[in-house]
Amino acid sequence: MAGHGKPPEGLECMVTYDEIDESNYVEYQTAPSGKWHAAKISEDVVRRFLDTQMGEYEEHLRTSDCAATTRRLLAAGPPIWMQEKSGKAMAIPEDDTHIAALWFASDGAERPAKVKGCVEGEARAELMARNAALFGAALSDNPADDGQPKADGVSE
Repeated sequence: MAGHGKPPEGLECMVTYDEIDESNYVEYQTAPSGKWHAAKISEDVVRRFLDTQMGEYEEHLRTSDCAATTRRLLAAGPPIWMQEKSGKAMAIPEDDTHIAALWFASDGAERPAKVKGCVEGEARAELMARNAALFGAALSDNPADDGQPKADGVSE
């Protein structure tokens, strides 16, 4: 277990604007460096991200009406690791690729930063293939369509 610390003085959650103290402080480990960083969001927000990001991915894929968005979602595949999408509250250093682990001061435990319901390995490859077959067929017949407005103001 790494040597974890206390929240910096005056730290405030960037989502809820609540004060971050020892009851809701989170540190996150980025990979591959293995370095730990202070999160600028509270434990409740991190837990919400862990619990909802897979469902949000699936919902965006099912409801997207933009071919470019659908292609990006299919290319990225379903999430494995939790993401803080603004990149400000849980910044990932340039040489790292993702958030790999979390430490909650409330219980002193480290845990993987994997989203609830994530799939890995062969199961993930199979899910990506099924999604491509299901949603790829719904994409525009024009692979050059990027979802951007055309000269007439209409996107395909």
